[in-house]
Amino acid sequence: MEDENMNNQELTADEKASLSACSGEGCAPRTTTVDATPVGEPVVKDALHIGIDVGSTTVKLAILDENNQVKYSVYRRHHADVRATIVEVLSEAAEGFGDERMTIAITGSGGLLLAQWLGIEFVQEVIASKTAVETFIPKTDVAIELGGEDAKIIYFENGIEQRMNGTCAGGTGAFIDQMAALLNTDAGGLNELAQNATTIYPIASRCGVFAKTDVQPLLNEGARKEDIAASIFQSVVTQTISGLACGRPIRGYVAFLGGPLQYLPELRKRFYETLELDEEHRIVPDNAHLFVASGCAIAGAASGTVRAEKLSDVLDRLKNLGDIQGSEVVRLDPLFATAEDYQEFKARHDQQHCAACPRLRHDTAAQDDGQHQREHGQQDKRQARQDDLQNGGGEVAHHMAGHGDHKGQGKIGLEVAFAAVLHADEYRPQERQAQADPADGLAPRQQAAQQAQQQTTPDRCQRDGQQRPIEKHGGGIKGAEQQLMV
Repeated sequence: MEDENMNNQELTADEKASLSACSGEGCAPRTTTVDATPVGEPVVKDALHIGIDVGSTTVKLAILDENNQVKYSVYRRHHADVRATIVEVLSEAAEGFGDERMTIAITGSGGLLLAQWLGIEFVQEVIASKTAVETFIPKTDVAIELGGEDAKIIYFENGIEQRMNGTCAGGTGAFIDQMAALLNTDAGGLNELAQNATTIYPIASRCGVFAKTDVQPLLNEGARKEDIAASIFQSVVTQTISGLACGRPIRGYVAFLGGPLQYLPELRKRFYETLELDEEHRIVPDNAHLFVASGCAIAGAASGTVRAEKLSDVLDRLKNLGDIQGSEVVRLDPLFATAEDYQEFKARHDQQHCAACPRLRHDTAAQDDGQHQREHGQQDKRQARQDDLQNGGGEVAHHMAGHGDHKGQGKIGLEVAFAAVLHADEYRPQERQAQADPADGLAPRQQAAQQAQQQTTPDRCQRDGQQRPIEKHGGGIKGAEQQLMV
């Protein structure tokens, strides 16, 4: 009886070891403990290993024991306050593990500077993800991971090839949050809506602005929110496959990692249908959202430079950083670092400007003289035209009859003729007197137009040796203008 109980206890221990490595969908049971690194045993034996993944939207923390079992984990949004969130997460972890010695490593887009300030190991994010996959789910052929603002595909067949998106966050967790806000919900609500979808609409996911231009018309046309939610997930799938795979097939055993794929089953469903994956080839670990943090802990422990220390000591160093700031890229120096630099530049610039003042005054005076001459010439031309109008109809009639041979005279004649027709009542006193007589049947301007027509335009006009009939129009301004054009 005692032997039977001992066997049951041994089986229970083995089951716990296997389930810790992978208990998710498509994972094969593990019956042996996995080494901390593909090469050998962890650097520090019988110690805990902590990995911190500082992402663009969340902070993940995982504490692993010597058998790579997760003893403690945290997944929390930082809302752009990274340092305060890390202090909060480490403080909670220190309550249970503060006095225990452990190796500490950090990864993620926001972890490089923090690792330098705290003097702890930094692991590149893709390396951490690769290490976790090789450790926990070694039969994986392709791993797809979606984060807050990044997306990765790692091919494990015929060597290792890692692909990651660039600066664009299209098709990631941030994009899903943005589209959920457009539907007045969150990512979880988007997943619930997508469960009842019946139609998939094409939506661009390369950019949130493009996606909004697709989603908003659908809302205006009365499309169901359930269908729009599923269409948003499908756009993420399309962006990931087309933007990262770039035509390379995704086949075999495919693992789905990261927070969005962990908490959004409908998003995984869109991947299943698009990639035509059967249930056997789907790998979804229970701790898919902690895979990068777990891989960071394993890779950090395997580093030759890592050292074991208390978590409370790391927390104290973090709190003592104060308001320290840093930058991961080289910045250009400011044009004027201090107010004295600006005053020195201004004084030097003013001296150069004053040295050029005499020449500037001479150039300005020459420009003023030329402008005065041009204005005086324009005034003379206007006065000459006004004199022609006041002299009567002789010269006007001459130009209107087309007898001016000189090109300039012909142009002036046309201008004078139009002015004479339009303003004849201003320069002919006899017509102003006729305006006061109501017995006249025609208005003064119409009379002036008829007089100009009778004096200057015969029934037929001889020009260039040919007789051309002139079509007569009614009196008035319109008739005079049309005859001038002939």
